[in-house]
Amino acid sequence: MKKNILIFVGGFICGIIALLIFQFALENRDEDALDGLELLEQKGECITTDNAKVIQVISLNAALAVQLNKKIKLDKDLGFLSGVIDMADMAMSAMEGKLMLVLGDENQAFYDNEEIKLPKDKCFRKAGIYQYETKDNDWKTIPAVKID
Repeated sequence: MKKNILIFVGGFICGIIALLIFQFALENRDEDALDGLELLEQKGECITTDNAKVIQVISLNAALAVQLNKKIKLDKDLGFLSGVIDMADMAMSAMEGKLMLVLGDENQAFYDNEEIKLPKDKCFRKAGIYQYETKDNDWKTIPAVKID
């Protein structure tokens, strides 16, 4: 009889310890961490673009964006065609631009189709890589950047 009580109490204590360890692990999990994001230990180089367009928001302060190439300035002589050519140029820029994950700070939130224009003294600095799975079950790896 004493042996059964000791087994019961031992199992009960082991269950409590396991529950505490599980709770501790959940509390220390980084809520803001993105699956597939690996940050570099040192600052990377700047990406040579001064603006990008958000195509999808991943979390409050992280978004997939495409680098926009500088638009070709058109003469005003083209009249109504200049708007058509501008739109075609923007579409080509978006198709030619590289995809990147833009990481903002805790005070920065992104929204879909937002155009991110950098000031002259800032750049998109590589901060790591981001890997994700596409709808076609392909894995893609793109640079993760911070505005610096």
